[in-house]
Amino acid sequence: MVGMLMAFSGPTAVEGAEVVNGCLPAATEINDAGGVLGRTIECEAFDTKGTASDSVPAARQMLSTTSNLFAVLGPSTAEAVAAAPVLEEATQVMFSPAGDGRFDRTELDYYYRLITSDSVGAQAMALHAKQQGFGNVALVFVGGASAQANIPPLEEALGGLGIPVTEALTIQPEQPSYRTEVARILQNRPAAIVFEADAVSAGTFLTELNQAGGGDIPVVTNTLATTGDWQKAAVTAYGGDDALAKSLQMVVRYAQEGGPGTETYVETLQSLDGQDGIDVPSFKDSAYARAAYDGVIVAGLAATKTDSVEPEDYNSAIPELLAAGDGKTVVSNYADGVDAIKEGKDVQYVGANGEYRLNEFHNVIGAFAYYDWDPSTKSLRLVKQLPAEELEALASGQR
Repeated sequence: MVGMLMAFSGPTAVEGAEVVNGCLPAATEINDAGGVLGRTIECEAFDTKGTASDSVPAARQMLSTTSNLFAVLGPSTAEAVAAAPVLEEATQVMFSPAGDGRFDRTELDYYYRLITSDSVGAQAMALHAKQQGFGNVALVFVGGASAQANIPPLEEALGGLGIPVTEALTIQPEQPSYRTEVARILQNRPAAIVFEADAVSAGTFLTELNQAGGGDIPVVTNTLATTGDWQKAAVTAYGGDDALAKSLQMVVRYAQEGGPGTETYVETLQSLDGQDGIDVPSFKDSAYARAAYDGVIVAGLAATKTDSVEPEDYNSAIPELLAAGDGKTVVSNYADGVDAIKEGKDVQYVGANGEYRLNEFHNVIGAFAYYDWDPSTKSLRLVKQLPAEELEALASGQR
């Protein structure tokens, strides 16, 4: 059993949806190849509701009721500080998408983050703002752990590049109106608005921004804008795709286009189209969904390598399977990985998100990308990559 310890209700429920669209394809691929040491994989949701206070009971319920728990997908940003130590104490391998910078140098042995930290995401947003020539920006985030994790490093990164912040606002989710906040933002007429909100809150805020005459201000957002619900709300707020295309800019973790691991993931996801929770258009290009998928696959390969489904036995094999090395056999799907391991080969798994450069803290540094809105296809369009090397240099003050 793979436990999905994520928000499946509340403003951040999209995070649970991302994990579902990673876990189910991974389970399908593993089971089609005979399972993990002959055992089938299932995915079960444990709802954290996106809060630290609800995450610990959810984690304890998962641990106490699931005797065959193999791995965990989660917890996310709002819950990780509270829930990750509970899983660590239980020696349970977890693949967490938490962006919280406090995990950049974590001492947790069973914690893996296959998604780049929010502190690097802040560098990506700041670099994008610099490249776009924005003279200043306003920050608007729905209140909660994500705002707490994003706003301080974003202010620091922007300041380091000489870009003033006119306002840094947190807004409460799903309010009936944000007219007061919109008016406050427009007092200083920023060159751009860096924005993060769920679909409902975004629809209301962006509608009132347009009504107040701010529809021409570029809105730079992040992964929440990848979902169909968010995009529909934004199109409605702007009165059509053409108007949205003049405003929307999205900076997110780069999801590579092509490659054997990517193709396997997308094909398996598409084969599940129509199943409950599967949303191919929203998640086939999601770095988060792909990271969840890769986490389950590499856990299965680690169990095969160590001949054990117990996390405390297979945990040490995960970094070995992700590391590059001379003479290693590169595999991009579960079946090929199992075959290579059984043949005694030294394996590197390169998955749906490509190669993972895992550091000593079980963190990765990856590229980001800038997308805009293509009105002809009514979908996001890749404009350019923000390479990992540039972001690392910026983060270390070398830029």
